[in-house]
Amino acid sequence: MAIWSAIRQSAYMRYVMFVSLNYIRKIINYKMKKLIVAFLLTFVVFGCAKNEDLTPSTEIMAKVNPVAITTGSFVGAVHPTSGSIKVAEDAQDKTKKYLIFENFKTDPGPDLKIYLSDDLKATNFIEVAKLEKTGDFSVLVPTTADLNKQKYVLIWCKQFAVLFGSAQLK
Repeated sequence: MAIWSAIRQSAYMRYVMFVSLNYIRKIINYKMKKLIVAFLLTFVVFGCAKNEDLTPSTEIMAKVNPVAITTGSFVGAVHPTSGSIKVAEDAQDKTKKYLIFENFKTDPGPDLKIYLSDDLKATNFIEVAKLEKTGDFSVLVPTTADLNKQKYVLIWCKQFAVLFGSAQLK
């Protein structure tokens, strides 16, 4: 009988240890998840904070006389972004296309870029230019851009891989 009693106590102790260790593991996982989420939120909110100012611009494309092909409106993602965008073709040189920003506003960031992309995740994109202005301005679209596929204009913080805002071209 003593042997069976020792075996039962040993099995019970192993069960108690298993349950205790499992409970401790769950607590640690839960706290680590909360810590990781808090870190990521801090990184996203403060990582692309105001590091360099964007210059307001009122540049107008008077020289080119552009013909609008598609248009879109900016919506904010992680940071407030607003304004409208047009893709325009040079009336004199049909091979040149421009992104024309109107009333464009967004928060400054450390490494803001203008992308043309297939989607909002920037999985298949082309970098158009560094974003240096707000207001009304234009940038030349690279000849390698495929405007039939790349229907999103993204304002992207390259340093932290954060989408500030976007516009879908229609």
